Amino acid sequence: MKITFLGTGAAEMYPAIWCQCENCNKALKEGGRNIRGNSAALIDDDIMLDMNTTCFMVAANNGISLASVKHILVTHPHRDHLAPEMLKWRRMKPGQDQLPFEPQHDGWSARYTHLPEVTVYGSDSVWMAMNQVNTNLFSFGGYDTAAHFERIEDGAEVQCDDFSFIPVRANHKKEHAHNFILIRNGKTILYAVDTGGYSEEMLTLITSKKYDCVIMEGTFGLGFYDKKLEGQPDKEYLTGKGHMNLQKNLAMLRYLTKMGCWKNEPNFYITHLCPHFTLPHDDYQAMLEKHGIKVAYDGLQVNL
Repeated sequence: MKITFLGTGAAEMYPAIWCQCENCNKALKEGGRNIRGNSAALIDDDIMLDMNTTCFMVAANNGISLASVKHILVTHPHRDHLAPEMLKWRRMKPGQDQLPFEPQHDGWSARYTHLPEVTVYGSDSVWMAMNQVNTNLFSFGGYDTAAHFERIEDGAEVQCDDFSFIPVRANHKKEHAHNFILIRNGKTILYAVDTGGYSEEMLTLITSKKYDCVIMEGTFGLGFYDKKLEGQPDKEYLTGKGHMNLQKNLAMLRYLTKMGCWKNEPNFYITHLCPHFTLPHDDYQAMLEKHGIKVAYDGLQVNL
């Protein structure tokens, strides 16, 4: 299994698009791994985790085509994770991909080559958000988008081709949000963005698996430290809502290790980073590597 990070920033991105604070200015000046689009990921070449407006440019800048994607797993409908209008650009008039190159330009289409059918998986909240943008994203007039939608339920495993995934109910905001346990070819990962913790049931589900890799959001980083949690069992850190900070990331890493959830050595990445609570990449990685946490960056590929 290959994981490609197609974005590792929070909603405001990194640097924040309207900010000139110390972190944002340093990221802008130094560039490279400090520049983060909205969070998304690609598994092998056919599974996307979230679809926002920036992930396509991250892919293109790293020489990656998303034309082979067959499955899009959507965590929740917030705009930095779901941009339904991007499906419009799959439109093609029937037969356009069968014509010689020059005649194709006698009529407009968003594409002129064949695409595999893509399934978008999400909650009712995701479906509602997609319909608010456009009620016919999956049947765009006389155009073929080669896409359809399937609803998912908390804890109900979904079998797709040669992989399966389990939606884990996240504790984010009022909208229904999911994290995903994804299993393919003997490899198991947890992709956990936009949650501040879990219910007892969902935490039990998470710890029932052994992982090759865990990818967890670290939005609030060095902020929102909760002194009331000092000395408490790690499990107590994982019951909140909203977003994770470093305090919770460390607790999650310790708890997974305590519960025997690693197939081999711990392999723990953080993503969805806000510039106002996390340091620029190299500084943050230097701080966290002693704790066994790896800081993901846009374009990073991890082979399991």
